[in-house]
Amino acid sequence: MSSLFLALQGSYKQLHIALFKGATPLECLCEESVRASSMLIPHLDIILKKHDYALDDLDFIAVDLGPGAFTSLRVMIATVNALSFATKIPLFGIDGLDALAFQTQKNINKEGFVGYYCMLLNAFNQEVFFGIYDQTLKAVIPKGYKNIDLLLEDIAALSGDVQL
Repeated sequence: MSSLFLALQGSYKQLHIALFKGATPLECLCEESVRASSMLIPHLDIILKKHDYALDDLDFIAVDLGPGAFTSLRVMIATVNALSFATKIPLFGIDGLDALAFQTQKNINKEGFVGYYCMLLNAFNQEVFFGIYDQTLKAVIPKGYKNIDLLLEDIAALSGDVQL
């Protein structure tokens, strides 16, 4: 039997909510506004009712743990954590950079690919959140954030073939 679950991602003035039955998305919703995270509960209610489900029908909830905009992430994670606690629905946190790397690898899917997957998210002020992975999705530099110019120097050091 396929699991029924919600997947949530929210940061940088956006809120994404998806309802899945197994690997099949039943509904995807994107809210773009300065206060997008404040719409989390109303949108969850709308999506579940539209498909004749209640919170009790969910097998689990998956939530993006970031990195990203601190306040947006904090509001979303705290809200979903409270919802999970109150309803006893299991909650799974997903590292955003790891998920992005996995999706990138899946989309590229080229036999014999030799190189690195470099995931970047804007941290503003010339800084980025980053994850750099090999072909097996093992981190080759510990994930973090830093000035983009310093990160480019680190990337260049991985291989003499990289031209910046």
